[in-house]
Amino acid sequence: MAAIKIDVKKVRNANYNLPPMISNLSAQKRDINMLKWRIASEIQDRREIRERLNAILREMDRAEKQLNDVYKMTGAAVTQYMKMETSLTANAARFQ
Repeated sequence: MAAIKIDVKKVRNANYNLPPMISNLSAQKRDINMLKWRIASEIQDRREIRERLNAILREMDRAEKQLNDVYKMTGAAVTQYMKMETSLTANAARFQ
């Protein structure tokens, strides 16, 4: 059977990059919300700008939730992998 080895450090480092991305996305959402209030209602209604901005905000909310889910799942998977690898290594050592 082929050995499967995951570079946990690389996975963890990649996962640690997600919170700043999520934070940046949240800041961009705040900026868009502020922009909505700066544009006169008549202009927003005339060009359907309000609906377009709201659609963008919904997509950003969805992306933020997905990134949060990936961050949590990856962290949990790395923890579980490390526990399992430690357990399997200990069991294999008993047979040698």
